[in-house]
Amino acid sequence: MYINPNVTGTINNNTVYNTRGGFLVDGALTTLTGNAWGVPANFTDIALLVGTTCGPPYDNVAQLSQLNSNANIDDQRVGC
Repeated sequence: MYINPNVTGTINNNTVYNTRGGFLVDGALTTLTGNAWGVPANFTDIALLVGTTCGPPYDNVAQLSQLNSNANIDDQRVGC
């Protein structure tokens, strides 16, 4: 799922699998919780793309992973 810049909201309780990227966040401010990952595995579960700001709701990345079934997070933001 590509999440466009300036999108707000919540993405909760989904199961995503067999994708290049489960959730691709590009400058959006969405809360991600309770999401899970099936088989075959995604290349990455959550990607925080360069255009995504530092700070809430994506920092702390370790906690974001835990809140989403130990998601594999590709944090491409600069300076965070």
